[in-house]
Amino acid sequence: MAILVKKPAFCAFVVTDAIAFVCSAGAVFSYFVMAANHRPTTKEELRVLVSIYRVATILQFLSMSAVVIAFVTGLYATLSHSVSLATSVCAIGCLSFIIYVLVFHLINKGLTGETTNQ
Repeated sequence: MAILVKKPAFCAFVVTDAIAFVCSAGAVFSYFVMAANHRPTTKEELRVLVSIYRVATILQFLSMSAVVIAFVTGLYATLSHSVSLATSVCAIGCLSFIIYVLVFHLINKGLTGETTNQ
């Protein structure tokens, strides 16, 4: 452990892992709050519920992104003796960001009502 603490990649891993944990815990707590008030009776309660949902969604996305960064930096720190393997694993790990963008694009496309010409 003392050897890894001196590596910037390991320090980045520790920080992004902590960020992932905090965002994930916040998202889970938000979902619990939403479940406790799952049947709003007024417009104000519905507005609050939608706001909590938006916050939870943002926290979940941040958590997912931080987990990927933590994964990549952690592997890079431990595989630094083999630069080609570390680089390959980092590139593969970063593919999840492409998947995130694709899913967000498809969701946005569905929400705006765009259709493909067939």
